[in-house]
Amino acid sequence: MKKVILILSNLILIVLIVGYLLISGLNLLFGDLCGNDVISETYSPDKKMKVVVFRRSCGATTGFSTHVSILNAWDRLSNDEAGNVYCLDDVIPLNITWTGNEKLNIVRSVPSATFTKASTHLVLPFFQQVKITYETLTVD
Repeated sequence: MKKVILILSNLILIVLIVGYLLISGLNLLFGDLCGNDVISETYSPDKKMKVVVFRRSCGATTGFSTHVSILNAWDRLSNDEAGNVYCLDDVIPLNITWTGNEKLNIVRSVPSATFTKASTHLVLPFFQQVKITYETLTVD
C-alpha cells in the first residue's frame, strides 16, 4: 500500500512539473497574448511627458479597445501595458490636447447611435502631476 501511494504521489509530482514546464514554454514562445498598436504620441509643451493613444487587442475572443497612457517622454509603451489613464471598450477617435505642461484634455467623438455602447473602464482625473479633463462629442 505504501508503494502504491509513493508511486501515485511521484506520478502527480511529475504531471505538475511537466504542466508547469509546458505552460512556461508556451509563454516564452508566444509571449503576452495582448498587443498594442500606437495611434498617436503627443508631447507636452515642455517635452518632458507624452500621451500615447493606442489600440489594444488581447486575442481572437476579445475586440479592440482604445487606451490612453501618459509616459515620460523617453519611455516606450510595451505590449503588456494597458492604458494608465483612459480605457474604452471600442475603437473610438480621440482628440488629445496638452493645454499646459501639466494639463491634458481628451475629447472622444462617437456617433450618437453608438454613444451608449462605448463603455469606459478607466477614467483618471489626475496622473502624477497632470490634470486631465474629458469631453464627449456626439456626431451624426
